[in-house]
Amino acid sequence: MNQCVDLLSYVKTGRPKSFMDVVFLVDAFRGCQIKGDFIIPSLSAFQKIPVVDEILQDSNGILMWHHQLEALFGLFVTTGKIWIKLRRCINHKRFATFTYAEKLMLDNGSNLSGIIWERMVFKWTCYPSYKKALEVAKKIQRETLFSHYVSELEDER
Repeated sequence: MNQCVDLLSYVKTGRPKSFMDVVFLVDAFRGCQIKGDFIIPSLSAFQKIPVVDEILQDSNGILMWHHQLEALFGLFVTTGKIWIKLRRCINHKRFATFTYAEKLMLDNGSNLSGIIWERMVFKWTCYPSYKKALEVAKKIQRETLFSHYVSELEDER
């Protein structure tokens, strides 16, 4: 999908199967608007790292949301307040934090800084857009119900 008219059509094209899929697509659309590229990212684009894939499973393996970045730091640092501080530094592109993250190694030999650079496709994280996703999900549901109603009426003719 190279061009996208609006958020609703983008979400429909992504064929969400759950509410978290809708949340992912709403936030991905915002990132795509900034990048100017409306391709829906996929987990298959990344090296398989089970512990990272589990943390990022709701966003197709993409590092999108603040809580995911904090959870990645949580693999190495035990204090939640530090996770928030590190997440903020990453989002402000403080390179000292990336240097620190290079020293945090996973069992497969990958460093956290490399994972962040690879998986943070939109170059920032945000809070999940639950409210907007709920609005979009309701619109899709209304359209689906309406189209079923119309097809039932046509079948009765």
